[in-house]
Amino acid sequence: MVSDSRDNAAEELGPILPMRPSQVIAELTDPFIEALLEPHFSDIDTVASFLGIDEGYLSVQVRLLLPQYSDEELHAIGGLQVVREVLGTLRSELQGFESHYKRHRKLNRIDDLPLDLRLKGRQSNLRLVAPSGEEASAILFIEVDPVYGNEIQNEIHYIHQARKDTSHHFGLALKDLEFPLCYGAISPCDRLYQRNALSQWIGQNVELNEIAVLTRAYGYSPLPKNMMSKLFDLTAKRLAETTGYKYLITALNPFLGFKGSIFLGASFVPFARSPLRYRYTGDGLYANRRRGEAEKDQGYATPPIVWLSRPVGEIPDTQWSGEIVDISSEMYENG
Repeated sequence: MVSDSRDNAAEELGPILPMRPSQVIAELTDPFIEALLEPHFSDIDTVASFLGIDEGYLSVQVRLLLPQYSDEELHAIGGLQVVREVLGTLRSELQGFESHYKRHRKLNRIDDLPLDLRLKGRQSNLRLVAPSGEEASAILFIEVDPVYGNEIQNEIHYIHQARKDTSHHFGLALKDLEFPLCYGAISPCDRLYQRNALSQWIGQNVELNEIAVLTRAYGYSPLPKNMMSKLFDLTAKRLAETTGYKYLITALNPFLGFKGSIFLGASFVPFARSPLRYRYTGDGLYANRRRGEAEKDQGYATPPIVWLSRPVGEIPDTQWSGEIVDISSEMYENG
């Protein structure tokens, strides 16, 4: 019997390995949207610079409004006109962002920091270090005042909606300051599809009250390297010390241009893919699922988002399994 050469090749190469976390995330990008926007990245950055707002924020806002167009409309209108229309729709939102953004930068003094800093050290000895090795500033892991936390969620984070169920506001801040350089918000898990997917991925039942959700995260640019990953890691460890949570999960949306490196650097791994429904107000602004003010559904078919998880305590060596759970539209809509 003559064996197939492809079988021999497979035996020589060994077993097929599961995709790594970065590959899972990369596969959820939308090639058409990337090609549509790429020639106009510099235009978006120029508008952001002119308005004095964060370039990353504006890029995400533009992407967030694209699904209200149909595939046919996006092809017919073209990238330049679409970007112009979306920026026009965002005009009122941009005005509010600028004043809050400038005020926050004064409160956290990020503009006092030199460029190209890196965060080093453990929780009790965090410090910003220059490329030369010279220490620049001490950093503290803090519980952020909810007033500040809700303001970041409402005015700065791209969703522009504070979660009423936020239980913890954490951040990293310069010593003796109360306003963070980067911020993360924690809420209890209240979605059965998240619990069920995590249970299936782990291979054992997980209760809702054992799962914390990182619902909002934001870092002021240019943020020193490693700060967001360190914030997530310290957040998980604080939850392990002070709560009954066993797992920390969060969502990542590659459609909005997020690559996931800050999460992978904090030992998060993908465990599920789920739909995300984009809905819009009558003015063409994004209305998230909890607002309940949407008047128009998306017209463009978007790829799923990815859910990531990590234990709040020690990270096991065998946590990555590669068996991603696909959450159905029905499960997602039913919560």
